[in-house]
Amino acid sequence: ATVSRAGILYINEVDVGWRPLVETWVQSRESATEKNNLPSLFDRYIEALVEMTRRGYKEVTSIRLINKVSTLIYLLEGMLPLVPEGKVTPETIESVFTFSAMWAFGGPMIIDTSGDSRKKLAEDFGSTFGVKFPKEGTCFDYLYDPTLGEHVQWQSMVPKHASVPIGMKPGETPFNELFVETVETVRITYLLDKLAKNGKYAMLVGNAGTGKTEIIKNYLNSLDKDADGMLSKNIVMSYYTSSSTLQNEMEGYIDKRSGNIFGPPMGKKMVFFIDDMNLPYVETYGTQNSIALLTQHMQYGSIFDRNDLGMRKNLVDIQYI
Repeated sequence: ATVSRAGILYINEVDVGWRPLVETWVQSRESATEKNNLPSLFDRYIEALVEMTRRGYKEVTSIRLINKVSTLIYLLEGMLPLVPEGKVTPETIESVFTFSAMWAFGGPMIIDTSGDSRKKLAEDFGSTFGVKFPKEGTCFDYLYDPTLGEHVQWQSMVPKHASVPIGMKPGETPFNELFVETVETVRITYLLDKLAKNGKYAMLVGNAGTGKTEIIKNYLNSLDKDADGMLSKNIVMSYYTSSSTLQNEMEGYIDKRSGNIFGPPMGKKMVFFIDDMNLPYVETYGTQNSIALLTQHMQYGSIFDRNDLGMRKNLVDIQYI
């Protein structure tokens, strides 16, 4: 009774499943080849991947199936437009799909003392669906390049390191600002790019000292605010970050556009890099109110004015990493 009076509908994930999301998305695609081929690929791969990864795999944090399917869709949105016109064939679409599916399901898999979940996924992927990647190494060692129409080793994409003078004098680079590209940084940056430039969110999860902050900072610093139309601001969370302090900081970087609409300058997008998101204090009933504020904005597109609770501020052209 309380739920119905509040106008809330609870939809069971198991009863509804991932298919309505996929069907809606496929209908929005303009390419007839994509519309004809994508549904069968989802049917063939998703349930098989769910069954395959049900036991014996370890993830860095638990992720729902609908979330993995969403990630797959977001990666497809970032990569399918890169396929040259005239080369949009069923084979090309499947190659882009398998690469995206491998990262959507394998991205959260971890390597620790109990085993290498990514290597296991690569082996099971090959035996379940046939060889879709080059035989040397694992599927995580390769990028399917939609523009070239072939698999490319990530190793070949690591830029050659150029030595720079290190130090604190003019013309020298402080030691803590050095960034040496590796296979891992190139991989993560590529995936970040495909998500961020499409207005999607991304989150890097891992132990301290694994380079998460530096990878994101390096990527955001590489963006051109005119060519890419993206601005970025770094917000570092701490134990004392409350929803009001977070809101004040966010509002300091955006402007009023008209009425109750707020956002970055017209024609630009703002990327807020939220660092150390796990740190804010946990309240009695398990909430972290600063994260609840982010969730509210992500779900409803608006937050409340602190002085006038009757006013909802619509925050537009804002995304998070």
